[in-house]
Amino acid sequence: MAQVLLTYDVSKRHPDVKAALRKRGFFDYWNSNDVTYNLPNTTMFKQGEPVTSRSVKEEMEAVVAELNRGAFLNEIISLQRCMAVEFTNWSGITGLAHGS
Repeated sequence: MAQVLLTYDVSKRHPDVKAALRKRGFFDYWNSNDVTYNLPNTTMFKQGEPVTSRSVKEEMEAVVAELNRGAFLNEIISLQRCMAVEFTNWSGITGLAHGS
């Protein structure tokens, strides 16, 4: 099963972006060996088939485009940075849950 980590920066409306990514099956945490690892605030995780680094990047671009559709000029989101990488080998700390 493919595992892809997405990290990004947006100019505004980050809560809207994150909520839209969640609706598409992204998570801001993952579980491994009964331990929950909470990701940094602008990092999300998606797994499954046929998930690839390219498909995740394209989903991120689609989320921004959808949120910008019909938005007022002062609400337009700019995707400033975006990196999607497949991973199998990692090390991390659990971190606090978001909103804690």
